[in-house]
Amino acid sequence: MQLNIHKPNLLSFVLIGLTWICCIIGFASYWWSITVEMTENSEPTTTTMLLKYNEQKVSFKSGNQDIEGTQSVKETDANKNQLAILKVCLAFSVLAFVVLTGCMVLIVAHFLNALKSTRFPFSILGRVLPFVALLFCLVSMLVFLAFPNAMKRDCENQSSNNNNNSGDINFGCESDMTKKFIGSISAAGTEIKWAPTTSWAAMVVACGLIFGGSIFNFIFGNYEESTPH
Repeated sequence: MQLNIHKPNLLSFVLIGLTWICCIIGFASYWWSITVEMTENSEPTTTTMLLKYNEQKVSFKSGNQDIEGTQSVKETDANKNQLAILKVCLAFSVLAFVVLTGCMVLIVAHFLNALKSTRFPFSILGRVLPFVALLFCLVSMLVFLAFPNAMKRDCENQSSNNNNNSGDINFGCESDMTKKFIGSISAAGTEIKWAPTTSWAAMVVACGLIFGGSIFNFIFGNYEESTPH
């Protein structure tokens, strides 16, 4: 079998493949991290909570102690908006993964000259699909920027349910954690840090890779039937 490998297509395949790996990390790992460090006691302790759409992982470190565990997450008034954000991010990272898989299959089929006998406009499809994946990656990444606001709305919902007769249902819901995407607060020997973690970082990298890959593939990609000599 004579292969039909164009160097630009090969580079497109590599960029799309790297983005594909990032999307796997995006929907398989954790999106949000909160770390609580307590230094007031004689033995400092660090507690870290990692969160994704269906699970949270908690680790506790103090001296020689190192305890770690995971548990499933159930939707309540205290987290329903946060979980909604996480599920949207998950959905679009999976959609991006599916489209990227299609892109790679199409490129490999072209390498193998498997598109010769068809009349479908694969040349157009091969150039457009990466932009669809870029759109899905961007949505997954950008939607998560609303996570602090989702925390605020969950806090307000919980306060409303617990204080039906109170005039100030937003008490305690205006902290920096509900306003800033990355940050920390310190008080009385305790420091709380919060930030997006592995999955969001992977989707940021995915957006960069597929942005460059989409433009490169659109300009230099070759999906014609001819075999180079």
